[in-house]
Amino acid sequence: MLQLNHTIKSFKKSFVKRRKRFEQKHQSLFAFIAGTALITFWYGIWEGLKTVPVLGEPIVAIVVGGLVLVICGSYAYQLLGGAVDAIKEASEDIEEIAEDLEGLSKNVEEVDRQLDYVEDKVEELQQV
Repeated sequence: MLQLNHTIKSFKKSFVKRRKRFEQKHQSLFAFIAGTALITFWYGIWEGLKTVPVLGEPIVAIVVGGLVLVICGSYAYQLLGGAVDAIKEASEDIEEIAEDLEGLSKNVEEVDRQLDYVEDKVEELQQV
């Protein structure tokens, strides 16, 4: 059993190494093969679901798919796409800007105090 585990691990390492080397040398071919595999996979899913009697009807498939998405919690994300992420990033940016503005406001107040001090000193000197 130990020998079998060692053989599997060494095969896995050599396979991963060869695949990475192939991917690096032949990027366009690798992309074509991967894209074809992805399309074939989804074609199989698409055609396979047609053979399920209940899911063969489009309205039933829509309802079942919608329920699964709602249960998974990804319905809104699937409909809105990256808008959810963009809104989160924008709100984080707004928070950072608000913090920066607070810091600038404090700096302006400090400069205003220093300016008042300088004006007071100038007035004192003018009276002398």
